[in-house]
Amino acid sequence: MRAESKSKLLLWISRLAAAVSVVALLFVFPLCHCPRYYAALSVAGLVPLLCGPRLYRWFGGAFIVVAFAFAAVEYRAARFQAEQIQRIRAEANAQHP
Repeated sequence: MRAESKSKLLLWISRLAAAVSVVALLFVFPLCHCPRYYAALSVAGLVPLLCGPRLYRWFGGAFIVVAFAFAAVEYRAARFQAEQIQRIRAEANAQHP
């Protein structure tokens, strides 16, 4: 393979990985508060980071940061939901011993 065709192949791999990862991040939602989904999805940012040109490397780094931010938000939501469930159960047990 020539260097030019190899760089074009890596560019298209970066583009495809970027498009698929953005769709998975923005349009696919897990049915629960699952921060592990977003943490695992952040790995998709490594593909453009490793084999893309400079713009795609920036995108890969930004994608990893955004995916971990989504994971942090989901973790907080899961913790809040668990606390709320515990509070509701305590209130129900207090009303009906």
